[in-house]
This record gives sequence, C-alpha cells and structure tokens, in this order.
Amino acid sequence: MPPRKKKTRIFLYLKVFVPVIAITLIAAVGYTAYAVNAITKSNRSLLSIKDFPKKLPDNWGKVVSFTWKEVQISGASGALNGWVFIRGAGLPGIIITHGLGNSRADMMDLGYRLWERGYNVLVYDLRAHGESTNLVTTLGASEKKDLAAAVEFFKTFRIPSPKGGEVQLIDPNKIGLYGVNVGAYASLMVGGENDSVKAVVADMPYDSVREFAHLRARELFGLDNFITNGLLDIGLQINQGGFTTPAPFGARLPTIRARARAWRL
Repeated sequence: MPPRKKKTRIFLYLKVFVPVIAITLIAAVGYTAYAVNAITKSNRSLLSIKDFPKKLPDNWGKVVSFTWKEVQISGASGALNGWVFIRGAGLPGIIITHGLGNSRADMMDLGYRLWERGYNVLVYDLRAHGESTNLVTTLGASEKKDLAAAVEFFKTFRIPSPKGGEVQLIDPNKIGLYGVNVGAYASLMVGGENDSVKAVVADMPYDSVREFAHLRARELFGLDNFITNGLLDIGLQINQGGFTTPAPFGARLPTIRARARAWRL
C-alpha cells in the first residue's frame, strides 16, 4: 500500500505541474513573439515625402538657388530612398539619418539649414521607414551597414560640371554624420570605423542594440527584468538571424574627436 500512495502522490504532482509548465512556456513564447514584432515594427512614416519640394518654406532658396536630386542607395538591407541637397562641388558633405518611426521628410528642415550654411546634404530613409524597402528595423545592427553604404554612395556622387562632363560633389575626406536614436547609433558606429568621417552629432544615442531593445520593451510594455529581457534577446537572435552588438560607441569617441580636430563642422 505505501508504494501505491507514493505513485499517487507523484501522479498528482505531475497533474498540477505539467499544465503549469506548459502554460508558462506558452506565455513565454507568446510574449517573445509579440515583443519582437512590436519592437522591430517601424510604424513607417511617409510624412510629406510626396509633397517635397512643393511645400518648402517661402524663404528656402533665397541664399542661392536650392537644388536637390532624388536618389536611391543600394544598402545592405535593400534600396534606400533619399534626397541630395546640392550646394556646390568640392564642399563638405553631411549625411542625416532619422530616428525610429520617422522618415527623411522629418529631417528636411535640418537638412536645409545645413545646406544654407554651405554643406552638401544627404538625407535618406532607413530600412522599413519612409519609402525604403524591408519590413522591420534591426534597431541599428543592419542600419549601421546601410549608413556605411550611404557614405560610399555620397563620396562618389557626381553632378554636371559647367565646363562639361561631371565632377564629384563632395570632398570625400570631409564628411559629417548626424543621427537620431537608431540613426545616432549607426552614425557613431560608422564614424568610429570610416576615416572619411570627421565629425558626428548623435541625438539620443544608446550604447548597444540590446540596450535599445530593452528600452523599447520598457516603453511599450513597462517590463524591465532579466526574464523578459532574456526572452527578448533570444527572440531577436532567432528573428534576425543573430543581431550583433558591436563595441560600445564610447570606445570609438576618441577616434572621432581626433578626426574632428582636423576639420570642424
């Protein structure tokens, strides 16, 4: 009789704990899938892109004639649509990378103000934003590669010369980067690796892709603990084929500062 009681007790334990474990696993998988989808969804913005440049402020182009060209960049993540604001051949170039949920149209005014002060400017849509391709953002992992492609595109961009033929638009050794959150992260990463980049302005940067993903989870769901963050990390690894976390951008700042001494924006 005692062995039978023991078996009965084990059966009761299994009857209680197996459903609990199953429900816990289902909840964990469900949260991970939902969180990854919510965090990597860009909420694509097309603000004013179709109206550009029809609705420019009245004072645009009063300094000199405002000239611009629509371009398409072959990024690591597919086609990236953008505009080049042309000020003059041989002048420095600035690349503006917008933030999560925005588009190049949100950076129009800043781009113009920089153009007005004598810079050639490239503004473009991040992957999964504006008119660019791809459906999800990688919070900086692939956007870093896209920005690197944009730098190379801008360095070789050419315009017609008054003397005939074409000339290179920007001085390839004088490039500045400006970015907001995802754009700031990408700008700092690329700025620390590319010798052509002499200065970086980072608006609301973060230290790693993982850090920003956790921040987004806290903003969206109010969750910030080792369990939910761990599930999110696993989900992102699976969803994006292994997102990378490069060295913290702080380690790259001395290199950027050293270059900026030679050329100040």
